[in-house]
Amino acid sequence: MKENKEAKYYEKVMDSTLIVQEYLFYSEMEGELDYDDPWMALYNGLSDLRGKLADEKEFSELSDKVIIKEKEGN
Repeated sequence: MKENKEAKYYEKVMDSTLIVQEYLFYSEMEGELDYDDPWMALYNGLSDLRGKLADEKEFSELSDKVIIKEKEGN
C-alpha cells in the first residue's frame, strides 16, 4: 500500500505540538500543571489542536482505505 503523505504530515505536526507542550510544562510551568499560569491557555490549545489533527489523520487514513477498496472492486 502506498504511503499516506497526508497522514505523515498530521503525525509530524502532532509530534511538534507535543514538543512545544513539553517545553511549556517543564520550562515555563516548572514541571507542574498550574491552571492559573498564563501559559496554560496555550498548553490547552495545543492539546485541542493535537486532538483535531488526530481526527484528521484518522479520516485521511480511512479515506485512503475506501479509495483502495473501490479501485480493487471490493
